[in-house]
Amino acid sequence: MMNISLAIMTDHNNRCIFYGEIAIITQLEQYFGQETRRFTLDQDFVKELQIVVEEHPDYTIRRAQEVFAKVLATNRK
Repeated sequence: MMNISLAIMTDHNNRCIFYGEIAIITQLEQYFGQETRRFTLDQDFVKELQIVVEEHPDYTIRRAQEVFAKVLATNRK
């Protein structure tokens, strides 16, 4: 069985919540984020994501993979 790890990262400065695979979140932590929660698939990731969204209803929710692709594109210029 494959052990896939997920994470939720909260960036309070830019008022964003990022979610996705831990490897991508770890890379994004270099640029954003003050708070990260890590999970494996056997933990209730979706429930935790809902809790974070409820804690910060005015924050934008973004997939980490999409944000990381934009960061990479910006850094290559």
